[in-house]
Amino acid sequence: MDMKIKRGQILRQLRLARHLTQNEAAENFGISQQTYQKYESGKTEPPYDLLCDFSVFYGVTTDYLLGLNPPPPPPPNPFAGLTLNEDDEKEVLAKYMSMPPEVRAMMLKILLQLADAARARQVANNTIQQTTNQNPSPMVYCGTIGEELERRKREEEATQKGTISKFGVG
Repeated sequence: MDMKIKRGQILRQLRLARHLTQNEAAENFGISQQTYQKYESGKTEPPYDLLCDFSVFYGVTTDYLLGLNPPPPPPPNPFAGLTLNEDDEKEVLAKYMSMPPEVRAMMLKILLQLADAARARQVANNTIQQTTNQNPSPMVYCGTIGEELERRKREEEATQKGTISKFGVG
């Protein structure tokens, strides 16, 4: 595979992992969508200063962007050391069941949203790893609950204000 194309694919996967369109990414870097598209397709190479900007924005090394190094490892799993024995599980379930039904419904909704976010991150991570010919990692990084709740709250507030529709079009 041509190295320019491989580099473009790396850039594309990083953009998609952030759920950005080419136009949104281009605006972030102060370039046109057409220029950004040429970098992703491998038709042209970004200048050094823009390569550094890509590196900082996407949180990867310039060597990775150039296709010289493997992708960075995924963030540590915050739940890796969490183990519950049977008594702990019973206690958690008892506390959950003692909550009012509307609170349980809200908690269930949050857990489902967290699971959706984890699946989306896993797909994005697997896509990036496949681009670099590495085996997908079995670890799923969920982020912190606080981060996910805050993001969902902002999305819901924006939807209620009518600034975005269900399809992300404002």
